[in-house]
Amino acid sequence: MRTGIARLDLLLRRRGTIGYALGMAVYVFVIVALYPTFKDDASLNQFTRGNSTVAALFGATGSLTSPAGWLNANIYSNFLPLVVLLLTIGYGASAIAGQDEDGTLGLIVTLPLSRRRILAQKAITLVALVVPVGLATALVVLAGRGFDLSIAANHLIGATIGATVLGIDFGALALFIGALSG
Repeated sequence: MRTGIARLDLLLRRRGTIGYALGMAVYVFVIVALYPTFKDDASLNQFTRGNSTVAALFGATGSLTSPAGWLNANIYSNFLPLVVLLLTIGYGASAIAGQDEDGTLGLIVTLPLSRRRILAQKAITLVALVVPVGLATALVVLAGRGFDLSIAANHLIGATIGATVLGIDFGALALFIGALSG
């Protein structure tokens, strides 16, 4: 019974987690496969160079035709954080408060577990839900070396961990607020 609640929550959310991870993998594959088409396009850099508002909109901090700039603008500035936040905040908000509203939390708290342990298992589940999304994203980006998209592994790992931790932080905040107000 040490991790029974975490296992049950992961089992109940397995389809969503697999869907998010596969969806991100497909999206990242498309972005990686499109890179050779745009890597020599000088007009793409001019598009954001003259207009800081457009550059901020796309999350462009440097050259869009460089591998790092391409990944940053298309994945790591906007899309991956959005997907991770949707997944983690959705779970965090429903883990305690949603189960309280459904009436299923009453069954869980009758188990011989302290409320801290229940909350800790919900937090473990939150982390376990988001890791496959970050891992799938990083693995497909690494596979992008076959498409002339080469990026330093430490930068890739750092950006992926950063997006994952962002989701965990906001998901934990939603879990905490749900536990206080549920």
